Amino acid sequence: NDDDDGNNRNQLQSILGHMPHLLIFYIREDPSRVLNILSFQSENLSVFFLDLISANLIYNNDQCAQLSQLSFVINCKALGIAVENRTCVISLINALNNLQALTIVSLDDNWNSASVSD
Repeated sequence: NDDDDGNNRNQLQSILGHMPHLLIFYIREDPSRVLNILSFQSENLSVFFLDLISANLIYNNDQCAQLSQLSFVINCKALGIAVENRTCVISLINALNNLQALTIVSLDDNWNSASVSD
C-alpha cells in the first residue's frame, strides 16, 4: 500500500544517504511499487548500475516514461530493464544523459538460441 511504499522510500533514501555513490542497485518489485519507492528527489544520490530485470516484472510505456522522470534513475550510467516492447525504452534513452550501457529484455523479441547461425 502507499503507506508502506512511503516508509520504504524514506528508509531507502536514508540508507542511500550514507552511500551516495552506489555501484549496483537491484530492485525486484512490481513496477508501480518501484516507481513509488524511487520517487524521492535527491541530486546527491547516484547509482552506476540500476538493475530492474526480472522475468515477471515487465515495464510498459507509461512506467518507462515515469522512470525517466526520477532523479535517482536519471543519474544512472547502466540500466537493466524488462519491457513490454522495445519502444518502451525510448523515453529512458532520451532522458538518461549519463547512460553508457543498456540491457533490455523485451517481450516482443522473438530471438532464441536456435535462430543464431554459426
